[in-house]
Amino acid sequence: MKSSETFTMRLPKEELDRIDNLSDQLDVSRSRLFRRLSELALDALEDEAVSWPIRGMMIYRAEK
Repeated sequence: MKSSETFTMRLPKEELDRIDNLSDQLDVSRSRLFRRLSELALDALEDEAVSWPIRGMMIYRAEK
């Protein structure tokens, strides 16, 4: 995902507030926090030997 791209999150306001609070505590932007969490999730999927089609679909959705 290019840094100029944005995406819409469909989370309750309370959840977004919690995420913003965490990103403030960690001194990172919300998008950088989501990007890193996505990377960690993909790493966990790799460790669990998830099939490549599923992993590819997740990457496609993350990049879209």
